[in-house]
Amino acid sequence: LGTASVKFNIIGMQFCPENNRHLLVWGTTEVCVIVLNDACDSIEKTIELEVELEPHECDTEYLLKGMWFPGSESITVVIFGTFIKCFDVKRSSGGPLDKESTCRSTTCLTLAYEDVLIRDAALIFGCQRGTISANSKCSQVDKEGTSTVKLTPLLDTGR
Repeated sequence: LGTASVKFNIIGMQFCPENNRHLLVWGTTEVCVIVLNDACDSIEKTIELEVELEPHECDTEYLLKGMWFPGSESITVVIFGTFIKCFDVKRSSGGPLDKESTCRSTTCLTLAYEDVLIRDAALIFGCQRGTISANSKCSQVDKEGTSTVKLTPLLDTGR
């Protein structure tokens, strides 16, 4: 990240579509959200997302992908081979002036079968009935203001 460094080797990163100062960065077992300064030329804050791998999982479990939740500048989804975790960085520890903080997951989805692995996943953003959809985003939501996001994992079985 220019002259800045993170505590792990980076294998992927994604800017937040809702806030171009938020960057999701991941390695093989670690992930963090980096908040850039207004000029986007240095790191203002690093939020470590606590994956909490068990010691026996550290050798076999690996991070596949990180994604931003559609329409959110604070919710991320992290895909591993056997589970999926969601994080809300607004719930991170530490104050707004702290350079580093941590964030625990708000949701964890785990596969029920031990012999099946996740290979990839996608978040599909859709609108409820009675709405107008354009370019994969809702240009108008229904009376309750709801929309749907579906998590679609691809398993190694091809399903």
